[in-house]
Amino acid sequence: MLLKVRNDDVLVHSSAFFTPGLENRPDEDYEPTKRLVQLHTIIAKYNNVMHVPAILTDDIQKRPGAIDFVKQETKLHRMQPEVHGKTHINYNTRERGIRRDSDPRTWTAEETKAAKEWVTKDIREARDWIATTFGRTPKYWYTPWGAEALHLYEVAYDLNLTLVGTKVNYNPIRNVYTKLENGQISADRLNGLEIFLHWWDREWDRHNRLERICAIFEYGSWENAKSTFPKIFRD
Repeated sequence: MLLKVRNDDVLVHSSAFFTPGLENRPDEDYEPTKRLVQLHTIIAKYNNVMHVPAILTDDIQKRPGAIDFVKQETKLHRMQPEVHGKTHINYNTRERGIRRDSDPRTWTAEETKAAKEWVTKDIREARDWIATTFGRTPKYWYTPWGAEALHLYEVAYDLNLTLVGTKVNYNPIRNVYTKLENGQISADRLNGLEIFLHWWDREWDRHNRLERICAIFEYGSWENAKSTFPKIFRD
């Protein structure tokens, strides 16, 4: 039995936290690191629930405290760090750093080749840094914004990664929670599932909904979880 909780954008600078002096704060007072730890603390309380942080390697390298935390929890088999990218950019572009581009299906062979080259360099570096730093070779590439152009699948294949966009294995936490609450799915359906959230999501999602889902999976039903932990089901 295993439920995975995929936590995207570790540790991108969300627009909510662009404040003067943010970069100079220590990890214990740095909101993205604090939320990573808070989210993991919820997940780690439950058996058979795995935290899967999707790492942005350039961003997390600025936060040594976060690196040490992920390294420790990976060694204890409570985290499975995977690739998100080097930075939170659009990988569906012909050149690195372009925010928007034409449809990759309209590119020439030369343009596609050039795009594959820069993406391959980025993702290889991210994969290798994660493997070296955390002692675990990533298996998945969770693309920013769910980019799914054909050449990205080819890059992932060449690097022994499985690309995950939005077409397969995409289960936002709100959707899963609503289905559980309405009785559309049972706790059994959570086994083998990977639910998806961001560390910067609103507190109701990354705290209340998350903990309820973990408890439901642990205790086999909404009713059992609620009777065991009535406090976390209070609205």
